Amino acid sequence: MSETTSSLRAFVDRRPFLAALTALPLAWVVAVVGGLYATLARVAVSWTPGADVWFLGRDFAVFYTGGTFAGESAWPALYDLARFTERFNEITGLDLPAGGPIFRYPPPTALAFVPTAGLSLGTALVIWTLLGIAAWWAATNVLRIGPLAATIVALSIPAYSTLALGQNTFFFVAVFAAVVAAARRDWGLGVGLALGLLVFKPQLALGPIVWWLASPGRRRHLAGAVISGGTVLGVSALAAPDGWTTYLGRLSILADPGPTNRTWYFSGLDFFRMLLPDSNLAWVAWLMVTALVVVWSGRIVRRLGNDPEAGACLAVVVTLLTSPHLVAYDWLLLVVPGAVLWHRAPHLRPRLLVGGALLDLTALLGPDLAARQIGLFGRGLHPAFPVLLAVAVLVFGSVPSRTGEEAETPDVGASRIR
Repeated sequence: MSETTSSLRAFVDRRPFLAALTALPLAWVVAVVGGLYATLARVAVSWTPGADVWFLGRDFAVFYTGGTFAGESAWPALYDLARFTERFNEITGLDLPAGGPIFRYPPPTALAFVPTAGLSLGTALVIWTLLGIAAWWAATNVLRIGPLAATIVALSIPAYSTLALGQNTFFFVAVFAAVVAAARRDWGLGVGLALGLLVFKPQLALGPIVWWLASPGRRRHLAGAVISGGTVLGVSALAAPDGWTTYLGRLSILADPGPTNRTWYFSGLDFFRMLLPDSNLAWVAWLMVTALVVVWSGRIVRRLGNDPEAGACLAVVVTLLTSPHLVAYDWLLLVVPGAVLWHRAPHLRPRLLVGGALLDLTALLGPDLAARQIGLFGRGLHPAFPVLLAVAVLVFGSVPSRTGEEAETPDVGASRIR
C-alpha cells in the first residue's frame, strides 16, 4: 500500500461518517451518492424563476401575511380564506384563488410574526432566513454534527424545501435538539420546557404525547411543558382572545386537507386519501394504522426503559408517522434521531445512511410518481409514508437501551459526525 493510499485510509478512518460509507456494498454507495446528485439537480431546476407559484419564500409570505393581520387584531380576516388570500395577493403580487394560501397555525404563531409587519417582505425574509440558519447551526452543534455531515444534510430535499420556501423547520429541529440536550443531562423540566414550545406548531406534539403516555411518571416533563406552553397560550389568550375564538370556530375548515391530488403532502392520512376511493375509508385506514404505530412505539418505549434521549428520538419519528398534515420539509426533523443514534449505536450507521438516502430520493421523486399515477388512474400510491414507516421499523427495532445488555460502547475517537 502506497504512502498516499495509507494517508487516505487514515483520513477516512478518523471520520466515522466516511468510514461507514466506504464499508457499505457498492450498490448502497451508488444509492447514497446518486441521491445527493439527484438532490443537486432538483435544486438547480427548482430555483429557476417562474416555477408556478412555488416562489422563493412562499411559505414565509403566508407567515408574514398572518403577522399583518395579527398586528391589526383582525382575527376574523386572518382565518377567513377569501380575505386572507386577498391580502396575500396584495403583498406578493400574485392572483391566487381563495384558499390557495391558508394560515393554519394558532394565534401565538401569528403574534410571533407581528414584528415583521413593519418591514418589507424581502427584508423580513432575509432576517427570517438568517435566524433559521442560526437555529440550524445551534442544533448541529448540540447534536454533534460536523461540517461534512451538516453539508450533506443541508443538500437534502427537506432542508432545501425549508430554506427555499422560508419554512420554520430549522427552528423546530433546534427545539428537539434542546430536548435531546436536556435529556442527556437528565433534566426532565428542561425537556418539558422545550417541548412546550410546540404549541406554535401543535401537530408536532403528537409524538411526545405518545411517548409520555407510554412511559408514565414523567411529571417533570409535563411540568416543564405546562410552564412554557401555558405561558405562550396564556399570553396569546390575553393578547388575542378573539383570535382563539375565531381559530377554534373555524378549525374544521382550516384543518381540511383539500383535494387528494396534493402530492407534496407526506402524511399517512394523505397516503390513504390518494390511494383509496372513499374519503371516509381513508380516515378509517389512517386511524387504524396510527393505532398500530402507537402500539409499536409503546413497546419500543417500554423496551428502552428510563432512557429519555432515545424516547425523545422516538417521539420525533412517531410525530412524523401520526401527524395528519405533513410536507417534505418536516422530514428534516429526522436529523435529530439520526444524529443521536449515529453516536450511541454505531452498528446502525449503515442503516442510517441507506435510510437517509432512500428518504431523500423518496422526497425527490415521490410527489411526481404519485402525480403521474393520479393523472393516469385517478388514484395513486404515494411512497412517502410507507418508506418512512419501513425505515423507522428497520432502525428502531434495533436501538439499544442504555441500561440493556446490548448497549453499545461510546463512539471513541470522534465526538462529532464528520
